[in-house]
Amino acid sequence: MRRLGELVEILRKKSYPEKLKAIEELKGGQSSEFASALITALYDADTRIRKAASDALISLGGIAINPLLSGLKTTDRNIRRNILLILSKIAENNPSLEFKIEEILINCLKDPDPVVKAQAGETLGKMKSKRAIPHLLPLLTDINFWVRSLATLVLGELGITADEATKYKLIAAITERLNDPNHWVRRSACESLGKLRAKGAVEKLSELTLNDPSDIVQDAAIEALRTIGEIYFPPYEKAILSPNIRERMKAIATLVKEGEAASSSLIPLLATENEELKVTIVSVLGEIGDKKATEHLLRLTSTGKGNLRLQALNALAKVKEERVVKNLVSFLSHPDSSLSDGAKVSLEKMGEYVIPFLAAELTNPDPQVRMKICEILGNVGNEAISHLLIKSLSDENAWVRAAACEALGKIGGKGVIPYIIIALKDHSPLVRAKGCEVLGRFRTPFGISELTARLKDEDTIVKVSALKAIAEIRGEGAKPLITEALGDADVEVRVAAVHLLGELGAIETLPLLEKISRPWPFSREEDEVKEVCRQVIKKFKEVLARGRIK
Repeated sequence: MRRLGELVEILRKKSYPEKLKAIEELKGGQSSEFASALITALYDADTRIRKAASDALISLGGIAINPLLSGLKTTDRNIRRNILLILSKIAENNPSLEFKIEEILINCLKDPDPVVKAQAGETLGKMKSKRAIPHLLPLLTDINFWVRSLATLVLGELGITADEATKYKLIAAITERLNDPNHWVRRSACESLGKLRAKGAVEKLSELTLNDPSDIVQDAAIEALRTIGEIYFPPYEKAILSPNIRERMKAIATLVKEGEAASSSLIPLLATENEELKVTIVSVLGEIGDKKATEHLLRLTSTGKGNLRLQALNALAKVKEERVVKNLVSFLSHPDSSLSDGAKVSLEKMGEYVIPFLAAELTNPDPQVRMKICEILGNVGNEAISHLLIKSLSDENAWVRAAACEALGKIGGKGVIPYIIIALKDHSPLVRAKGCEVLGRFRTPFGISELTARLKDEDTIVKVSALKAIAEIRGEGAKPLITEALGDADVEVRVAAVHLLGELGAIETLPLLEKISRPWPFSREEDEVKEVCRQVIKKFKEVLARGRIK
């Protein structure tokens, strides 16, 4: 090994490779002088050299403590911060030195430099130093907000494993920081109180979720309440009943964010006589989806009045339980359409979970129930349940058959097309029209001949649906058939034909449309058809004026 003075000189003046070699040599030293030499490298401009010197000092262990302590006298705050980090690593690697280093760090809590105080506090927190607690408490009122914030966080961590008396004292001190003028300190206080499960701070935390001017404090307070597991309701009640819509919406959104912590406090309040408040509570419980509220919500679907009953049905959408599905299905036949539709929407929100339960209800004696179940299956199902809906195409009720047809159209799959084509011959015009509409959405040439045959249907709605479906499938190729439909006996068919010619850009029919739109007696067409013709003619002429066809 080269002489110590020579190595120090290299660290001051030489190149990176030479400095690195010198650090390696100093690392093998067995006295504090070598550590002192390495400390000079902590001032190097090259971060790689500083890192290598730090690692070397850590490896020296106990013999580096006194030189590092002397190094803390520097006015360079970055060096002092780095030295504290090195000391913490030495303590981590050498448990027998922990007490001594702990003392050094505790003394640093009195340093006038906030960076040093903050680093010392953070390091003591990582060391889980219980002895540091009484020395950290004064930092809660330090003039520097960052020191206050860090001390608040560290004390929160240390309080988790502290004895009950110490924890009580810490909670009281940290709760005071909820009133700190700095939002970062208030945020840290919320975080620490959450970790400490400080139920005594619930009231203040609940107020902060709504009223603190800082969003980060509001969010931290919400998270703290979620961790603690309860809220204090009066501030939310005041906001919910406020005439200010923003306050009401914010209170509701906050309660939803608080999740099960809020629901535990909200469930007992369902006994309130205030119907407006009760409706809001039910709505929030529904958004949270806490199963603890299920029994109460089920009861309200039977005993609730007016909007409360509907809100209870809506609130059950997130509770995937058989008893809930059965309750919702029972409402599908309710004479109040708002309730039957509300139950339907909730069942749809449950997704594929409801399919096995609904499949069994396709034989329900009430056609309204069967119809709504087909609609639900169309919205939540997939090709795997096509066979269930195909069977419903033979239902005795036309509305059920039409709903099954629509559902098959939503589920898709080429395998259902033959069954839709069969529906075109149903004895009900409602089903035939729905079959035409669904085939049009598939945009497949299969069934064109059957659709064309429906243009001669005895029912107007079927003819219109067939015409639109052919236009969907064949596009411009449908123009001749649509033009021919201008001579249909039904005015609704003729109106639809003109609209479709306009949509397809059939400018070649302009002379015919102009002829149809002439005034009586030159044209005996219905005024309704003439009006649509004029609109399409205007569109075509505008296109021609621009010299292009869209």
